[in-house]
Amino acid sequence: MDKIPFRWSWSRHRTLEGCPRRYWYQYYGSRNGWRAKEGHPAREIYRLKRLQGGRQWVGLRVHELAEDILKATMGGGLFPAATVRDRWELESRAELEAGVARGDLDNPKDVRGFEAVEYGLADEGFQDALWEDLLGQADALQAHPLFVRVLERPELVKEVETFGRVWMGDVPVTVSLDCLIHDPDKGWFVIDWKTGTRHAEDVVDAQLVLYTSYVRRRYRARLGDITAVSAMTRDGSHRQTQVEWADIGRMKKLVAASAERMVGMLDGSGKDRVDKDDAPMLPEGSETCGECRFRVLCGR
Repeated sequence: MDKIPFRWSWSRHRTLEGCPRRYWYQYYGSRNGWRAKEGHPAREIYRLKRLQGGRQWVGLRVHELAEDILKATMGGGLFPAATVRDRWELESRAELEAGVARGDLDNPKDVRGFEAVEYGLADEGFQDALWEDLLGQADALQAHPLFVRVLERPELVKEVETFGRVWMGDVPVTVSLDCLIHDPDKGWFVIDWKTGTRHAEDVVDAQLVLYTSYVRRRYRARLGDITAVSAMTRDGSHRQTQVEWADIGRMKKLVAASAERMVGMLDGSGKDRVDKDDAPMLPEGSETCGECRFRVLCGR
């Protein structure tokens, strides 16, 4: 495959798999929308792009808490570790209130709204329920046996929420590891925090294959020395996965086919541009439309 003008990612792949039109809105129609003038289509698309589900917001905030605590414990954070939780709660409360108030209408870059509020699906207890869930998830994270063990040996942490790139065949892939541990006696551990109530194991495992491939290439680690771990914060459990060469081979084929489809949608200019008409909507009545943040643009 010739050089492609974008970086492939698992989220980009999943978006295209779900709906080509949503893919266009997410990666093309929303471009520069944060600085577009009022009334410009890109501004509205960008605002809708930044809408988030309630559980998504909770997950993002808990990941930020994990990142802040780990970096503070490692000595590279902005604030002392003892003050991280309190500051995080203040920021989370302000972000939640702004999102519910739909402040993003005036400043779409700085404030993210909620899908349930946007589409009139949030009841009176929406905000309080989210806040309660968030605090419960934060407590669960900090009590998770694996998180506690990581904090006990901060010198073993190599990466925390750092964006990286790994080549899968001819395709550059963007990855971001929640946490990477290197214990000279036990090997490498890729930790992926999971805050949801359910996760499809095949999806989780696919992500872990990409993360493992990154660690192998970035640190020249032996595949057998790398263990991928999904840590479920809600119940304190975790699941270990040992990635095999066959898994990497299958992932390379998936990435190649997915990237080829993305390249096939480009407008032929040699740049990363796609015409909206080349990204069709799903058939009328598709169930996934009801879960799409852009559905108002499609009249769904």
